[in-house]
Amino acid sequence: MDIYILHSQEDSIVAFVGGGQGSATVLDHTFNMIDTCSNANDSCKTDAATVGKIREVVNYGLEDMELFPAVGERFQDGQTLLAINESIIIAAGNGQKLRCFTIGIFRFN
Repeated sequence: MDIYILHSQEDSIVAFVGGGQGSATVLDHTFNMIDTCSNANDSCKTDAATVGKIREVVNYGLEDMELFPAVGERFQDGQTLLAINESIIIAAGNGQKLRCFTIGIFRFN
């Protein structure tokens, strides 16, 4: 029996100018290509981290962008659990793969 997993993608995403978590552009697809990040620390945020969810974020913009978790959630870098609502930086021309094993936490690296 073949099993097919459908993934969604979005390109031409514009990071929120001026940055910040509250108004950050929400990334709710599996593959997210940010094409416009014109100012350092313009921002995007993930949707809610639920078990099994994967998000890939690539910053094709001109500047480094800030990536926030959904409000009240957090990221985990290896063994280090970041503070609630703490952002990570995705440098221009780079990307990050996020995976959720625990509700409310996206892990990377």
